[in-house]
Amino acid sequence: MHPHKTGPKKSIARLALRNLTLLAGALLLMGPAVNAKTPSREVLRDQQQILKYRAEFLGLELGNGEVRIDLRNGRYVMDIQLRNGGTVGDLLEANLILARATGAASTQGASWASYDLDHTYSRKNKRRVIAMNTRSGKVAAKIVPVFSDMGTPPASPAQQIAARDPLSSFLALSLYVGRHRLCQGEWPVFDGRHRYNIVAEALAPARLAGHGEVELTRCRVKYVPVAGYNPEKLNENRALPEPVFWFENDPKGELAPIVLIEAPTLLGPILIRRMPS
Repeated sequence: MHPHKTGPKKSIARLALRNLTLLAGALLLMGPAVNAKTPSREVLRDQQQILKYRAEFLGLELGNGEVRIDLRNGRYVMDIQLRNGGTVGDLLEANLILARATGAASTQGASWASYDLDHTYSRKNKRRVIAMNTRSGKVAAKIVPVFSDMGTPPASPAQQIAARDPLSSFLALSLYVGRHRLCQGEWPVFDGRHRYNIVAEALAPARLAGHGEVELTRCRVKYVPVAGYNPEKLNENRALPEPVFWFENDPKGELAPIVLIEAPTLLGPILIRRMPS
């Protein structure tokens, strides 16, 4: 970030919005790279999860989000809604992010078919819509309005198709942690412009207040830009805090939902908590 250009509260709120977007994909993860496109046919039980999250700093609300995951007959539909707001969040332009991903899923991972994003910025009266799919064996994307540039260098077709969309990456990570009770590795993500890797470093399991005596799976996550970035902003992206993710283990070895994200700042952690249903 650029502290000489931005007040501390606004900088914190921007970091929080970026970390809340972790849930939608700006920093979200995936399962093992070797399974990125071809999960095995181990069947998942049909299920639906509705997960609500709240971002806060020093007890002040920054924003909220909701994730819906529907698994039916080996296919998935995942919807997400993120909105910044609250005591600190209101220092920022209001953002509303709606996104959906679809594809095939098994206990081994997720193979994405489509990804749609609708991002509205209220004060700028601006909206960007992204629609991507892999039906042609490559990533086809329609972006309105188009980005003024696709970064230097832009993400190549090979880099795009080798990655998952952000939401499918989130689903694949939850499946991987559910199966292995481990969050560790390095994986590629493509969001329509940016191609980045997520590096997850496993941490020792730990207990968390409000979750009984069970230990939760944890990892520290690093965001690594690869292609599709403005060179002048690379240092800003590389300087993003490395959050710690906490996962609730699934006794059936399937989906392990995120229950807490802790993103460090100089003034204290930004917390993104799963709220009671």
